[in-house]
Order: sequence, then C-alpha cells, then structure tokens
Amino acid sequence: MPESAPFGAELERVIRLTTVRVAAERYAYLRTDTLPERGNHLMVFSCGDDNTVVTQESQVHDIDYTAMEEWFRLFEFHIPIPFQAPGFLASIASAVADERINILMISTFPRDYALVKESEAERAIRALRRRGFPISNPD
Repeated sequence: MPESAPFGAELERVIRLTTVRVAAERYAYLRTDTLPERGNHLMVFSCGDDNTVVTQESQVHDIDYTAMEEWFRLFEFHIPIPFQAPGFLASIASAVADERINILMISTFPRDYALVKESEAERAIRALRRRGFPISNPD
C-alpha cells in the first residue's frame, strides 16, 4: 500500500478489485473421528481430538462423520493483494452481520471463503453487493 494512500481508500479499492464467485454446489461441515484419506475437500482440519471436514454435498457420502451441519453456499473471494488489506475480512463479516446473517470464514494463501447457510445466500449476495463487492454472476 502506498504511504500516501489513506487506509480506507485503499481498502475500498481492494474490495472493488476483488472477484467473488458463488459456487453452485452445496457444502456441509462434518465432524469426524478419522480424517478422510482422499477426496477433493474444501478443508480438512485436525486439532487434537477434533477433526473437521468441509466438503461438497457430492462427497459427504464418502466420509464417516459423527456430526453434520448442512447446507451452505460457498462464496469465494479472489483478493488482488492478499495479506495487505487490513479490514478486508471485517468488511465481509460486517456486511452480512448487518443483515443478521451468520458466516463461517476460511482463509487460504490465495483466497478467502465465506460459507453462508443456503437459505440466506441471496440476502448475503445483496448485502455484499451493497458493500461494494463485485458479484457479477452467482451460479
């Protein structure tokens, strides 16, 4: 970020330049006793005795899970300058929180993801658009 650019102006620019895709597939959060050996899952996380898998509906049957939260829509944020946009995740969270929508966030090196209950996805799209996020063609 250039020294002369005000923080807020730079964040607004990053938001406008971010591409957002809403996946057509539905996703579920699964608790497992054992981690899956294969599959193309969005997230596989193990923390001590707690294992969590976030995966597409089509792969749920391949996992031996003990608990499931279903169904979510995946919002994929392709940020142009990862790790250099303070307030970016807060902008996503506050836009949907203002509509009383809960989200689950996952960050990876190149992207950020928000999972929104399927029943609230359209409201979340509208809230994020109002905040300035370009969601051109939700699937």
